[in-house]
Amino acid sequence: MESKLKHKLRNSRLFSSILEKITLLPLPHEMRLRLCITYLQCETPRKKIDTVFNRALEVAQLPQTLPEVKLPKSAIIKAPVVSDDSSNFEKGILIVGFEHELERLLESVNFDWVCDHYDVLFLPTWQPFYSEALMRFIKKRPESFVLLPSSQGCYFSAVQNPKLGRTLPFHASSWVDGSIFPTMEKDIDILMVANFATYKRHYLLFEALQTLPDSLRVVLVGRRLEDRTAEVLLAEAESYGVRDKFELIESPSNDKVREYLCRAKLVLGLSAREGSYVSLAESLFAGTPVAVYSNAVVGTKNYVNPETGFLLQPDRPLANQILKCLELVSTLDPKRWALSNIDTTFNVKRMNIILKAEALRNKKPWTQDCSLFRIQNFEFEPMDQAWPNDIIASVNQLAKRGVLLPAQLME
Repeated sequence: MESKLKHKLRNSRLFSSILEKITLLPLPHEMRLRLCITYLQCETPRKKIDTVFNRALEVAQLPQTLPEVKLPKSAIIKAPVVSDDSSNFEKGILIVGFEHELERLLESVNFDWVCDHYDVLFLPTWQPFYSEALMRFIKKRPESFVLLPSSQGCYFSAVQNPKLGRTLPFHASSWVDGSIFPTMEKDIDILMVANFATYKRHYLLFEALQTLPDSLRVVLVGRRLEDRTAEVLLAEAESYGVRDKFELIESPSNDKVREYLCRAKLVLGLSAREGSYVSLAESLFAGTPVAVYSNAVVGTKNYVNPETGFLLQPDRPLANQILKCLELVSTLDPKRWALSNIDTTFNVKRMNIILKAEALRNKKPWTQDCSLFRIQNFEFEPMDQAWPNDIIASVNQLAKRGVLLPAQLME
């Protein structure tokens, strides 16, 4: 009910018009900023996007500074380069995941020093990409901000707003390493990899399980999010009378998640709206077709085609559609498509080409490419056994200035 109301408001011209007028009121800055963000996240045609964007910049307040901040979901992927005579400085690249990590970076007492030495590539976790942290960063250091939106739609929207700075056509699902997914026996019929939050919409599967055959092996893999624990999810399943029709695996390791993906015949992504949904991209590399709703606003929906999966129709019973998908999964080849189109090796090379061309166009140096990396559980890892020495040196230098990248410091 709540999600349906949000959808209606997001697509209501009247609501967005009222919001725009409210943002003019002399309210506290933080409240006005939230209202501006809500307006910018609406999806109905709006005539005052630029006006409200500027208004959000005006009221965005910079956070208090802290001597030390930790960014466990961020990484340096290119070290700064200084020429021998120090006359030609080449900025490094720091990639940041999650809005709260971007907020932490803003809180660093050495934030300006970081921006002097690095461009910050930001991976939003939601769609649309507007957030309070994003507005604060752009207000402070727009020239150092690079946006990596969660979907094609968000990308095309972002490139039309010059005040967002630079935008690249990549997102969190662009950095999956296809080489670490082995071929395994497919002994799981239906798999859902999702945290236990309500936006993942497990209840749709529970409804479908009421009529799906008991012979199907169904596995749910995930972890708690805030107050949504495994017990809450199981109680929800019990209310549909399907508690005994699936296995629940809570908080498995990355290796176990990969194993489940490789053993599945079909992976379901039932969210109506979120960011990239990385596990759906991982499913393709595991050789497992995915099924998502055709009207879902999910980044990896762009990867669904007749070779990789299925678009579920919201006006048809889910159970019947799942059975049809299971009939057809053996005719698809998602791994072949994924390795050719979205593997991290492919995307890092493409990103380097784009960034180098941009640097040369702006008469800036580009002598060194970004290092090959991958994402697992939203943690950045080197494709080789260890990060290059220049990156480790840069991480240590950053740590001395109170900006800690724990995963890379462990090297």
